[in-house]
Amino acid sequence: MPAAVVHRLSIFPLSIPLRGPVVHATSRRSVADPVVVAVELRNGIVGYGETLPRPYVTQETVESVVQAIQTTFIPAVIGFHAQSFPDALEAIEALPWHDNEGRSVPAARAVVELALLDSSLRAYHRDLDAVVQWMGL
Repeated sequence: MPAAVVHRLSIFPLSIPLRGPVVHATSRRSVADPVVVAVELRNGIVGYGETLPRPYVTQETVESVVQAIQTTFIPAVIGFHAQSFPDALEAIEALPWHDNEGRSVPAARAVVELALLDSSLRAYHRDLDAVVQWMGL
């Protein structure tokens, strides 16, 4: 089976109006503002990830997630060249948890991780059971 090699990573910050406001103890919002990432492999397979950065949860904003993807994760993903499904999972697991300035970036990592996982599952014709088995669960 051919290697899964990242060809392109695209970032889509979205703003989706909600039907009504959502209110809780730490926020009130009338717009959902997810960040979607598309990872395209050299063979044309595309995987997607989504995250909802919240300053009161991870101290990340849409802007900081986009910046972390551009400065920390794109350079890390450029080297993504998995020869097998286990290689892909190991490379995904090795993604950084902090940006280049040492700040924790779990929402940014999550969106890239999900997009890489989705594209790898598609490339190697696997399902999530294969990930669970690889983890030994």
